[in-house]
Amino acid sequence: MPAYTDKSTGFLRGHKMPVTCVAAPGMGDASEQPHDKDFSAAAAANAFSLDRHIYTGGKDCCILRWDLQEEKKSVFRGRRNDFNCGGHFRPVLGLCVAPDESFFCSGGADQLLRIWDYRSSTTKCVAALRGHSGAICCVKLNNWPSAVAGGEPGPVCTQTQSYSSAGDVEVLTCGADKSIKLWNLTVRACLNSYYGHTAPINFMDVMLPNKPLTAGDDCTVRSWKLVQDTHLVFSPQLTPVDACCYLTPSLFACGTQGGVISLCSVLQKKPIAAVQQLPPLSKMRGAHADSSSSRRGITAMAALRRSEVLFAGSEGGAVQAWRAKRRKKTKERKESGGNLAGGSTAASLELVSEVRVAGVVTSLCLTPSEHTLAAAVAKENRLGRWTVDKEARNGIALFGLVRR
Repeated sequence: MPAYTDKSTGFLRGHKMPVTCVAAPGMGDASEQPHDKDFSAAAAANAFSLDRHIYTGGKDCCILRWDLQEEKKSVFRGRRNDFNCGGHFRPVLGLCVAPDESFFCSGGADQLLRIWDYRSSTTKCVAALRGHSGAICCVKLNNWPSAVAGGEPGPVCTQTQSYSSAGDVEVLTCGADKSIKLWNLTVRACLNSYYGHTAPINFMDVMLPNKPLTAGDDCTVRSWKLVQDTHLVFSPQLTPVDACCYLTPSLFACGTQGGVISLCSVLQKKPIAAVQQLPPLSKMRGAHADSSSSRRGITAMAALRRSEVLFAGSEGGAVQAWRAKRRKKTKERKESGGNLAGGSTAASLELVSEVRVAGVVTSLCLTPSEHTLAAAVAKENRLGRWTVDKEARNGIALFGLVRR
């Protein structure tokens, strides 16, 4: 049965300016490992130890590491326009965290990919890598070697380790310069750049190594095969795409500024399902609120991997849980078996639940146990567009997930 968002379990405040991204150790990228999704009493007891830390970045140029058990936070400082501060001097827009938390990476409007180790310093990053000519909008782990996952020290902070492509940690970044870059963190260098988008790339998701999914201002979603240096362009949307996520290696979803959520298969270019999110009338204010559509844009997405459940956050403050449902077989689809990833299969999206927060949902992330959904809430969009909600609070809303 599908999971859905229950009532809020907490709200964390620490950033002085809008929160732009939230990440959990080893979640939302190719380092994520499949595990037992049994929501039993034993799993619930273990969830408290798994879901200890989450990381957030904001427009105050700082990164916060939250300890959910002790209700404390560590601040990795940055300072706006201070190029020698040791951290970001422009807004932080993307984060990824190693599964063992031996390091985490951040990217932002200062065009630098920064590597951090909380055990060494909170005021200065381990390394700052240059390569992008525009703001870095998203950072994802491309691989996580099994040797490191087994408990050995991460290779990022080892200065004398020899180059080994099989054991290196790689990171993917994308940004406003319309490119995807592949980084090797062992040698601290950019391995390759990939081009295809004709406008800034807003978001990226990775489920399998070297196969990212990107969404951009050119109104397209693209599925990449970096080894072959090829990619597929899916049917253009009517408005720019701000969010995307993989459900399975062959099924993904995307959300646009116009409020459309599309479910797509890698086997066909047209969406197999699409829904239009209506503006939240309860949140609109002013004489012209009824004709405004800017409050319904989809700004963040996340999914339960290898399932049919996805989460979407909007500029109007809605956090929704959707379930992809297979339509009944027709005579034309009997031979294909009715699989959601099938080329001729139609599907539908069912709204399972919805909760409201005051502000713009700029980022969504599931914790490792998948018992909690963390939503970054801000007064404005993560890329600084559209409206500003002066009554909202900048912070992280936590929601419990219940499975029935």
